[in-house]
Amino acid sequence: MNLNLSETIRRFRKERGLTQEQLAEALDVSVGAVSKWELGSAAPDLSRLVELAEFFETSVDVLLGYELQGGGLKKSLAEIKRCRMAKARDEGKAVVEKALRQYPNSFEIVYQSAVFFRLLGVEQRDDAFLRRALTLYERAVTLFSQNTDSDITCFGLQNAVAQIYQALGDSEAALHRLKESNVDRHNNGYIGLILSLLHRPDEALPYLSDALAIQLTNLFELGIGFANALLDNGTPAAALEIVLWILEFLERAKYQDRVTYFDKLTATLFLACAQLSDNAEDRRAYLRRAMNDAELFDAAPDYTFEVFRFYYGNQHNTAFDDLGVSVTEVIRTAAAQDAALYSEWERIQNEKKAT
Repeated sequence: MNLNLSETIRRFRKERGLTQEQLAEALDVSVGAVSKWELGSAAPDLSRLVELAEFFETSVDVLLGYELQGGGLKKSLAEIKRCRMAKARDEGKAVVEKALRQYPNSFEIVYQSAVFFRLLGVEQRDDAFLRRALTLYERAVTLFSQNTDSDITCFGLQNAVAQIYQALGDSEAALHRLKESNVDRHNNGYIGLILSLLHRPDEALPYLSDALAIQLTNLFELGIGFANALLDNGTPAAALEIVLWILEFLERAKYQDRVTYFDKLTATLFLACAQLSDNAEDRRAYLRRAMNDAELFDAAPDYTFEVFRFYYGNQHNTAFDDLGVSVTEVIRTAAAQDAALYSEWERIQNEKKAT
């Protein structure tokens, strides 16, 4: 009977992405021995055959060519994740290193192993774990073409490398990585934090203030998004609460003695409050605030990014949105969709004309 042992060994090795040298190293044999097994000019003895079967997580029968049993890689991934969740340091290290020997060219194994070492390294302040994580993240970058998880990005891998460098005390290496992969300035806040820890305020403040400007405009979008979703969810009181919370934050951040882009944002949020409130007096007050901020902005629109009191960044940046050019017109159009609100709008307009 031809058992095709040589073909099976070669197939298992290639499916794992291993070279003959890597397999030989894992089994502590010579490269020549592996080569002879695959050529069929020699066969492993019984003890080595059992070791090969265990290494490939299969049976001796399968190794001899009867059938193929799968699930090894998935089982290893599940074990790594289990150990990480349980924070099983010693068991996890053994599980991870075994998986890496068996699947050194698998992105999933390398990435999950990196995550294991990083999380435990940070939590337990273990530099050896952190350095191991660093090596594995770098390896994961080279294997990224295998990735099928949209939640994992090269940007995220590079940032993980930077954070590990910072945890190891190499701030300059961390800064270099963060600046190198600073997609859409998403790393500005962390760059500013590291520079501040290095007592370099002149460098830190522009990064920090640019990051804050981005976060504040994102906060506006979150407010509108929450308001829409919570209103559709049948909880208008919760929608009003979160918009008011965001409004308070933006009001404290913006200049009180000059008109800026933030007045356009707060006008829109005050309008949302008027639409969400079920109290007639509060609706009127919110609508008045919205109209006031809208008229102030429309009289002297300013879209520069120097929009709040803690801005030290690039004053040549410009904000933009899809709210419309005239905020007053936006307020009027929105109010017209609600008869009671539009009545309040007309009353406030008539009061202004009378004065």
